[in-house]
Amino acid sequence: MSGGETATLRRPYYTLTNLGYGDLHPEMMLSPRVAPQMIGLGLLDAIPAADILAGVDPDDADGDGIAGRAPIVMSSEYSVPKLGRFGLKAGQPSIWEQSASAFAGDVGISTTLPPAGFGDCAQAQTKCRTAPNDNTPDKDNVEIGDMGPELVSLYSANLGVPARRDVSAPQLLRGKQVFYETGWIACHTPKHATHRLDGRPIGVP
Repeated sequence: MSGGETATLRRPYYTLTNLGYGDLHPEMMLSPRVAPQMIGLGLLDAIPAADILAGVDPDDADGDGIAGRAPIVMSSEYSVPKLGRFGLKAGQPSIWEQSASAFAGDVGISTTLPPAGFGDCAQAQTKCRTAPNDNTPDKDNVEIGDMGPELVSLYSANLGVPARRDVSAPQLLRGKQVFYETGWIACHTPKHATHRLDGRPIGVP
């Protein structure tokens, strides 16, 4: 780095201990994760898809060393491919679908997306799949009707980003300078302009 500065990256290693059901397969792969930030989801939702797709360059046609890719995922709500923006690896196209997915996969509560009462239990997990659930007609034949995910989506979409602090601090300005000088703007867009969402509340389809 310029100015004689150095940086060291550290790589964590993970192990599993005290397994309750015996050793795992020797080729078992681990993928630890940190939960994504919840703040600012509504702002991300309000960036025009065309602006994000404008950065797509999977074959590095412009030769800048950056191969921009956009995840295109199937929308469970609309049954059409859409730009992925939310969740781990941008696997969900909307805050509403991400909320419904989290209800099912993280908590095991069924919604109309998806309606199965067994969450993400695999086909081989027969006891899990046949266990009693609370899918009832008064909840749209699932465990939590559409109102629940819609309220969670509305709340999630409107969690504001904290105001920036010390914007004129020399250390912060130096970091901003390094960000630009080292070319990070080629793969991390410094800023986006949002647009209105056809008059509907942010986070609600």
